[in-house]
Amino acid sequence: MEKHTVLLVNENENGFASLERFFRGAGYETRTVSTSKQALQVMAERPPDVVISGQQIKGETGVRLLTRVRQDYPDVVRILLTSRANVDAAIAAVNEGVAHHFFTQPEDNDEINLIVRQALYQRDLVLGDRRPDQTSYRGRPLPELGVSFIPEPEKLVDLGVSRDLVSELALKEIYFAGRITAIAVKSALAIPFPLTQVVLDFLKRESLIHVVGSQGPLLHLDELSLTERGRMTVEDALSRSRYRGPVPVPLDQYCKVVREQSLRNKRIISRDELERGLSHLVLKQNVLDLLGPALKSWESIFLYGPPGDGKTTIATSLGELLGGSQLIPHAVYVAGHIIKVFDPIVHQALAPGDAQEDDTDASRHNYRGPQYRRDERWVICTRPTLIAGGELTLARLELQYDEHLGYYQAPLQMKANGGILLIDDFGRQHAPPRDILNRWIIPMDRGVDYLHLRSGETIEVPFNLLLIFATNLRPAQLLDEALLRRLQYKILIPDPGEEEFREIFRRAAADKNLTIEEDVLDYFIGRYYVEEGRQMRGCHPIAIIKYADDIRLFQERSDGFSRELLDLAAQACFVTG
Repeated sequence: MEKHTVLLVNENENGFASLERFFRGAGYETRTVSTSKQALQVMAERPPDVVISGQQIKGETGVRLLTRVRQDYPDVVRILLTSRANVDAAIAAVNEGVAHHFFTQPEDNDEINLIVRQALYQRDLVLGDRRPDQTSYRGRPLPELGVSFIPEPEKLVDLGVSRDLVSELALKEIYFAGRITAIAVKSALAIPFPLTQVVLDFLKRESLIHVVGSQGPLLHLDELSLTERGRMTVEDALSRSRYRGPVPVPLDQYCKVVREQSLRNKRIISRDELERGLSHLVLKQNVLDLLGPALKSWESIFLYGPPGDGKTTIATSLGELLGGSQLIPHAVYVAGHIIKVFDPIVHQALAPGDAQEDDTDASRHNYRGPQYRRDERWVICTRPTLIAGGELTLARLELQYDEHLGYYQAPLQMKANGGILLIDDFGRQHAPPRDILNRWIIPMDRGVDYLHLRSGETIEVPFNLLLIFATNLRPAQLLDEALLRRLQYKILIPDPGEEEFREIFRRAAADKNLTIEEDVLDYFIGRYYVEEGRQMRGCHPIAIIKYADDIRLFQERSDGFSRELLDLAAQACFVTG
């Protein structure tokens, strides 16, 4: 690859001698001149990639020279070296777009090289026709994510959204911070710093932001603030949408990634894995015989049976069994609208993004090549398990637009994509069960959901989740035969038999590091179930042992579970009359 060229301009040619030696040693082609006339002649013959000018040169100031370079050779990277006494003039030059960067003397060659390499990468992002050899950058191995790896975007166009949207998001961060570093803007937008700087440079040229200070010599530490024009622009943007944070991903990319991460028609777990994963539950064998195929099919499951026998626990345990991880976007962009997807209440992040590393370490901001870094707009999460109970309404199954915030919240099924959505206590929601199931008939059949924007458009998103309904109501009370047929795996979770009931008691006691004698169990079952005709429920032993242990600790007793303790626990557990 052809070497990058650096033109050094200084009143005293020997003043840049060490800098020239450094760049040559770093693989650049360099040339040093002392006047603006010589510099323009060199550039007329062959424009360099970078011009580094001192503030004092023969014939005119460095700022005036870089102004002419900007006019005649706008693609050349322009850097100004100045004394501390002239810092204000240098800051003004950067704000006006005359210079891309400035340094104070005495210069640090390593820092200048870092900025030059990054500036060249930025320049090539804009030009799109020439790009630094990425093998010259320090890389790192591809991370073992266990999920689809999405490399960070290389150009603004790779973000899948308009520059105007990214610019508005940057302006919002600066507006709410008042004064913020460039690297903090990058972290908020969750995009590579070179792309962030392209946007910030655009905002400077448009006189929407300006540099008001710096926390260090690196460009990343420049402190930014809004101009009056910038303030008016961002207030107009906020009147339309108050969304701020990571740049959204385009809908088509979201759909592609969700489909790639789907577990539909893939081997999920073996019989042994299923039994180990549910070993903390006491289940009948035929229940396990059905749960395995249901999980593998990735189709709907209908768990029904008496209350208190573990239907909710079974469903959440299946979620834990799925294991693995997946990518969830912070937000999705479609047709001029933003849909917020990542929800910290629902989604459990597994790994912090690179943006949460030490942003003061200058070396990590050296561009390492997009193939080595992931797109931070996606969060690595465990597969979600979302539970909706009696509070569920049909409105939560649609896009929810917030009039004040000006953007949408994703519906429950979109947040649960790639994992499990449990409709618990099915039949006790505000909406009739028939209406809830009818809402999902087409998505369940086709694996596609249709969502409606307030502007009238309908968008298509994947419906790639395991939908589980759990109820203690009689199925015939909930749905007719035709609708029940839509639910694929219908699994009865029955009351435990006596031996299973005893085993649950033993396990509950063992969880308290205690034992329960068989004669005490004989007494308890005989009195409260045989004599009183009470049906055994899987939840009863757990509740009885809890209450008995609470009473034991309150009475400061060191013995185990006696008949007396269980009698008191029964009074707390069972309602009579």
